[in-house]
Amino acid sequence: MESADSRKLVLRLAKVFKPNVLVKALSGAAVLWAFLVEDGSTAMAVHRAFYDEVWNDVDLTERFVLYFGFLLSLPVNTSLSLLLTSRCGRRVRQSTGKGYLRQIWEQFVLAARKAVPSPWYYMFELYEEPRRLRALEYLYRFETKAAMYDSLRKYLSNPASTEALSDKAAFAEHCLRHGVAAVPALGTMRKGRLRLSGGGSGPLPARDLFLKPLRGAGGRGASRWTYGK
Repeated sequence: MESADSRKLVLRLAKVFKPNVLVKALSGAAVLWAFLVEDGSTAMAVHRAFYDEVWNDVDLTERFVLYFGFLLSLPVNTSLSLLLTSRCGRRVRQSTGKGYLRQIWEQFVLAARKAVPSPWYYMFELYEEPRRLRALEYLYRFETKAAMYDSLRKYLSNPASTEALSDKAAFAEHCLRHGVAAVPALGTMRKGRLRLSGGGSGPLPARDLFLKPLRGAGGRGASRWTYGK
């Protein structure tokens, strides 16, 4: 009996403390997004759905992790902002004129008011004024990967949609067929042969390209090819 109880405890801890759950908790969004002002946007509807999904059917241990993560979110994000600014701040200062302290302060405000973690300040170029003002129109990895995807699998999953989400080319084609705006796939490379979207084959188009493995996550294996005449 003790062995069975221990196994259940280990499984519970593994679920609660897996990386995606920790990232979600440390973002602070599970608490801060209770105070979002409704603006009628599609992004806000997704944020609200994320908040509802996070708190749906959670036990005492998960609640503790979410609240404790919120308390840690500002010191963690402050540490991250110092690290990331040391790596990226010089480039941003050259392009925008913003000093290091200004960049750190903007990251702090985004984290404290909107639960936007510091890495996305540079990833989504939120140091640009128009982008930062629209920071809540973006979807963040902690809400998609660790919450909304689970919700979609639970309520709307079927073999066709699951396959479309797993294969990037199939995803682009699926969105096109259903009138959903998405980044198009210009073509796919399989076994050394290029197949262009819409059928046929040919050389790579004369433009800058972004390449990703058909299956994978987190940007692993992605590369940017810059076209040169």
